Formats: sequence, C-alpha cells, structure tokens
Amino acid sequence: MKYADIRGGFFDGHVHVFAWRDNRGFIGNLIEHQTGAAYTHVGLVYAPISGPLAGRVCVLEAREVQNDGSGRGSVQLCAASRAIARAPCDWVRTKIKWTPAFELAAFAQFDKDYSYLSALAVGLGLAPPAGELCCSVYISGLLGLPLKGATPGALVANLLEGDAVLSHVEV
Repeated sequence: MKYADIRGGFFDGHVHVFAWRDNRGFIGNLIEHQTGAAYTHVGLVYAPISGPLAGRVCVLEAREVQNDGSGRGSVQLCAASRAIARAPCDWVRTKIKWTPAFELAAFAQFDKDYSYLSALAVGLGLAPPAGELCCSVYISGLLGLPLKGATPGALVANLLEGDAVLSHVEV
C-alpha cells in the first residue's frame, strides 16, 4: 500500500505500529538470527487530531541513534514518511484505543536513552534490565505485553494474535 493512500487511516483513534524488516546492523542481525523473525525494528504511529502536530503523522520510536544519524539514541519523534522510507516496512493496525492516558505514557518516555543491553537481552529471549528501553520493549511496555523476549517479531506476533491486521506500506 502506498503511504499517501492510507495516511488518513492513522487518524482513527487506534494504536498503529510500523514494523521494519532491516537486518543491516549488528543488533538487527542478532535479533533476526536468534528469533528467526524478519522484523528488526518497530515504532508507534502518532497521528494527533488536535494540538501543535494536528494533521501530521509521526512515529515515536526508540532508536540507536538520532534520526539525523548523530548523537545518542533515545525515544524520539520522526515524520512517518521519512521513517517508512528507511527500510521495508509493514503497518500493524490494532483495535486498541489511543487514549489521553496512553499518549501521556508514550510521551513520558520521550528522549529516554536507548539501551543496547535491552536489545541484546530480548534478542536472546531474556527479560530486559529494569528501566532499559529498546524499540520493542518501549512499545510492548506501553501495550502491557510481556517484556521477556519482547523482540520486534514477538511484538508483531502478539498483536496479530489479537485483532490486528498487517499490511505492507511504502512511500
């Protein structure tokens, strides 16, 4: 599906997740090798209907580096069109309501440091260290999903076991 054709669907008041299939980095390779899952990164779609970003579609994600490639990794915000252009990407549409409380919880971790230790732990099927975040631990924690072995592939599988729908998306 083309992003321009589905962009309006993100404003439906539900939680949406992007899942990338990109194993070019060490952590991505490790996670793919250990889990056998194709997904190596996930991000939370943020599409507000009010406020300063109203009408924009963004991605909240815990990344290893800043979106411009510099500095330390953290939970950060990126334009969705840029985010999905990085690597092959799938869209997971859930029926989970995006509530004000969910939004507060998502932004409460904004700019929190990315943890390689967390990514390594979940890639090995372990629980992440308390308080440590990587992309899938960030989103799994917000959704109340298990954190032990919370890889991007496990997150997508957990969502699809519910009522989520998966579609490929491209710019």
